[in-house]
Amino acid sequence: MILEWIASIVAALCPLSAVSHLRSTAPTYLTTDADARDHLASALVAGAAYAVPAALLSSIAWHESRYQQRQITPEVGGHASCGVMTPEPTTRAGCRRATSTLLSGYLAGARHLRGWLDVCGQNVACALWGYAGGYRLIAACRAGVDSRGCRVPWVFVERARAIGP
Repeated sequence: MILEWIASIVAALCPLSAVSHLRSTAPTYLTTDADARDHLASALVAGAAYAVPAALLSSIAWHESRYQQRQITPEVGGHASCGVMTPEPTTRAGCRRATSTLLSGYLAGARHLRGWLDVCGQNVACALWGYAGGYRLIAACRAGVDSRGCRVPWVFVERARAIGP
C-alpha cells in the first residue's frame, strides 16, 4: 500500500526531538524511540489523509488503547472495538483487519473522526462525543445530562496540546 510506504519515509524523516517529545508524554506505553517514531509517523500520515490533527489522533490512541496496536475492547452485543484507536465496534473477525498494521489502525481512527467532524459541522467537541459514544452521547451532552463521557473532548484536546502539533 502506498500509504505504508509514505509512513516509512515519514518515520525515517521524523526529527528525534519530535519522537522524544511524543515518547515523553507516555513513557510507560511508548517504551522505545522506535515505538514513538512509528506512532508519530502513522498519526501524521493518517492525519494528512483525512485532514485531522495528528496530535489529536495520538491523543485518542493514548486514551483508547494506550498505544496498543492489537487492543480489543469488548462491547455490548458480542462486538468489540479494536486497534490502536478502537474506532467502531465490529465483530471479533473484523478486529484482525483493524489491527493488521499500526497505520491501518490510525487510518481507521482518522476516517472515523473525519466522519464525525463532517456530521457535526466541524465542531470538535461534538465530533469527539460522536467518536466516544455516537449519537446517543452527543444527544446526552447537548441535553446537559451529567455524564463522564461529556468530558471526553476536553480530555482528548488537553492531551493533544501536550503532545504538540
